[in-house]
Amino acid sequence: MPKILLVDDIPEFVEAEYEMLKECGLGYDVKIASSPDLAVQLLEKEKFDLVISDLMMPKKNGIELLHEIKRRWDTPVIIYTAYSEAIHPSVMMREGADAVMTKPAQLEVFLNTIRAILDPAHATTVVLIHGYKALEIKNQVLAQMIQKVLNKTEGNITAAAEMMDVSRECFGIMMRRLNITK
Repeated sequence: MPKILLVDDIPEFVEAEYEMLKECGLGYDVKIASSPDLAVQLLEKEKFDLVISDLMMPKKNGIELLHEIKRRWDTPVIIYTAYSEAIHPSVMMREGADAVMTKPAQLEVFLNTIRAILDPAHATTVVLIHGYKALEIKNQVLAQMIQKVLNKTEGNITAAAEMMDVSRECFGIMMRRLNITK
């Protein structure tokens, strides 16, 4: 069971992220830190597979936390921020972030970004069922499903996304990830 540490100083955001990860059905063990200092204390006591950190926090920001994590541990970090205009995502990636997401991210994007970090071989993709419950599908099977739906919709991506009950953005991400063209 992958262990994820969420770091955010705003309780409403971190609680929503926590609930998404606990309730999605993917079996994540999730802990919360309300500040970068508390995150470091938890990292000193436990090994985490992934840290998801806010960018703008008092005293120490997400980039400073990112630097400390990269200096001390071999733990991937996703910067999840509502302020991507404050520091461009490409700068955050150069600083060592493994991924950058803008709040609020669509659930499919949020979960697949996490999956891409935790499963670098990309053997599976997360697909939402009934809008919230997540299901992991082997990429080979998913590619066949997408191709069938595209054939039925004559290549219409919007109609194909609707048939699969996912957002157009998520459908496009799956197509790119699986190297599927119309």
